Amino acid sequence: MMLNKKDIEKEISLQMLPVFQQADYNRMSTDPLHFQRQFESGFKSCIISVSEYKAEFWVELSIGIRFNIVENLANQFTLTLKDYHQHTHTILTSYGRMIGNQYFRFKVTDNTQVSDMCREMNHFLDTAGFTFLDQNSSIYQIDELINTYPERPSKFIYNQSNRCIKGLIIAKLCQNPHFNTLVKAYHFILEKHSLSDRMLPRYVKLVNHLNLISMN
Repeated sequence: MMLNKKDIEKEISLQMLPVFQQADYNRMSTDPLHFQRQFESGFKSCIISVSEYKAEFWVELSIGIRFNIVENLANQFTLTLKDYHQHTHTILTSYGRMIGNQYFRFKVTDNTQVSDMCREMNHFLDTAGFTFLDQNSSIYQIDELINTYPERPSKFIYNQSNRCIKGLIIAKLCQNPHFNTLVKAYHFILEKHSLSDRMLPRYVKLVNHLNLISMN
């Protein structure tokens, strides 16, 4: 029998809940397919999203980390709506991007395929996903992920203007010795951005703000 979206979400939640509970991730009351684990600086997330496409359901697994100190400042300069400020992630990536296929989605139509998919997601989390989240729970690791190659698109922050804003904040917090180089690199990127008229003034304000902050 063909499943509907609610059936798919319920079955995924049922099969994946023990996986997350074992790793000390709590299911969010507002979203049964969003699991979080708090840590001192913020939280780690695993989010499963289901969308319907013709006769199939496409399922995506995303993992991310929020550093409150980064997000509380970054949200003052990005275009993110205020209602979402408490939920933004500093980095967020998908199963597909982690395996080198950014457009990958699981495709399911019945319970057998749901079970196969959940086993694959479980294997990924156990062998790579949870380890990635644990190893990058330091802002210094995020600095390396985001700021080592500023000229390249990042698979850990989808929105390029947000990457420039957050990357610079992280560099400042970590006292990255290449901070001034990053200021120029991200300014150049935002000059080419489709929303440059809105983002560049915000970026300049951020740079001025960060220059007034002493991290000593």
